[in-house]
Amino acid sequence: MNNNKKNKFKPIKWEDLYLNHSTIGNDYFDLFFQPLKNKAVQFFLKSKQQKNEILLEIGSGNGQMLKFFDDLGFVTIGMDINFKLLKTSLIEKNLICGDIHNLPFKSHSIYNIYSFSVLQYCDHDKVFSEIKRVLKPKGKLVLIENMGRNPFSSLYRFIHKKKGWAYPPFQTPEKYINWNQQKMVSEFFSNVRFQPYHLTTPLVMLAYRIFPNTKIVHKILYILFNISNLFDHVFLTILPFLSKFCWRVIIFAKNKE
Repeated sequence: MNNNKKNKFKPIKWEDLYLNHSTIGNDYFDLFFQPLKNKAVQFFLKSKQQKNEILLEIGSGNGQMLKFFDDLGFVTIGMDINFKLLKTSLIEKNLICGDIHNLPFKSHSIYNIYSFSVLQYCDHDKVFSEIKRVLKPKGKLVLIENMGRNPFSSLYRFIHKKKGWAYPPFQTPEKYINWNQQKMVSEFFSNVRFQPYHLTTPLVMLAYRIFPNTKIVHKILYILFNISNLFDHVFLTILPFLSKFCWRVIIFAKNKE
């Protein structure tokens, strides 16, 4: 009984979020990120032309999204630089431990590429160049990425640094994508579209990280998240220039012919 009480007030650990499937399925990650992932899925399915199209996930980690794409009929390839994470993958086939800066694929060999929160650890120009090289003509790309100018996520990063909280292996941010890079991305790809998310909601994310992991806290923060999400929709509709201050962006693109 005492152990249960202790666990009830135990904050979520980063290693649990990244390595424990059951934790990921029930924590705040789904609240913030599942709608964005659904947008990616819709984009790939809308223009799917063949039954067994290849889909490469860069930074596939524990394989949660990889399994989802596999269930939808894509021929999936998962790639991650962290071998420990790959060993926990829900999908055990077609896994590669490698570096995104040097994709081990032939030119124009991949139909679809998906990635979640990877660019912040990489050289952007090299990554886009490699993705362009391996994508087939008109091949589809979806990247869900952090941006660096959101005041609430910046506050979180400041606290993260001051508290000495450790990042997971290979996941220390180097350089965030920014809203003004749309022109640069358009030099590599066509039909480039940046879709912003999470302007004020990162404040709720910060609260999730700080406060105890209890049911009442989850209920309160869930309500606050929905209110913040509504505010975001209104603010970004009326004042689109605020998009550059969002925490997350989905980058949709297609390779040039």
